[in-house]
Parts: sequence; C-alpha cells; structure tokens
Amino acid sequence: MDLFMMVAEFHKKFGLEPTDHPSFPVEEIWRLKNRHLQEELDELRIAAANGDLEEYFDGLIDLVYVALGAAYLANLPFEQGFLRVHQAN
Repeated sequence: MDLFMMVAEFHKKFGLEPTDHPSFPVEEIWRLKNRHLQEELDELRIAAANGDLEEYFDGLIDLVYVALGAAYLANLPFEQGFLRVHQAN
C-alpha cells in the first residue's frame, strides 16, 4: 500500500473526506492543516538544534504525514504532482 492511501484511510476513519474536486477544503480544515504543518516544522527545527536524530526523523515523518493529509483533503493528485516535481529536478 502506498503512503498516500494509508493517509487517506486514516482520514476516512475519522470521517474526513476530500473535496469533490481539487480545491481548498473548508476554511476550518485548511487552517487546522496549516497549523499542524507549522507545529511539525517547529518540532523538526528544535530536534535538529538539539542534535536529536530520533526526534528529527520522527518530525520528518510527521511533516510528510500531515502534508499528505492536506493534499488528500484538497483532492489534489499528489502522486502526479510529485512525479512532475521529481522529473523537473
């Protein structure tokens, strides 16, 4: 199973469904996701500053998980977008 589908299953379990078409979810949801992204990024920075590799690794995973969730809720074609960025790099 791919990571995006795992995150989609998590959101579905809590009744969080994506938009009908690629778009921002309701304001409350995108604000929540943006806060979560910032919190995870802050934790990542703290772990790096403290030289805590285990917490840094955990922070990276959390950051990716929240980002995938945000893409899922906005009904964005994450894999296609990721491949496009990868090919451009």
